[in-house]
Amino acid sequence: LQHVQGMANTMTTWTESLQSAYDERKAKVKHFVETWMKLRFMQQAEVLIDKIPSYVKKQLHDEYMPNGVRNGLHKTIDTAWPDVKQEIIWEVAVMLDADQ
Repeated sequence: LQHVQGMANTMTTWTESLQSAYDERKAKVKHFVETWMKLRFMQQAEVLIDKIPSYVKKQLHDEYMPNGVRNGLHKTIDTAWPDVKQEIIWEVAVMLDADQ
């Protein structure tokens, strides 16, 4: 009887050890996948964000707009864009990390 109880205890310990190793591995894989997905999302978001200035310029295009006004508008967009882009990327990063 003691022999059977010893085997049962060994099996229980072994099962608990396997469950613990599985849970630890599962947590590591989940962390890896979440980190990878956030990185890929940020890369893709930056590609899209980089298209915003040309889109804005196209939307503001008016064939009757004087060249000086158009050039000033484009220069203003180009000058302001690095700061605007940085703020957008920051907000996207904050949104992605909101769950942590």
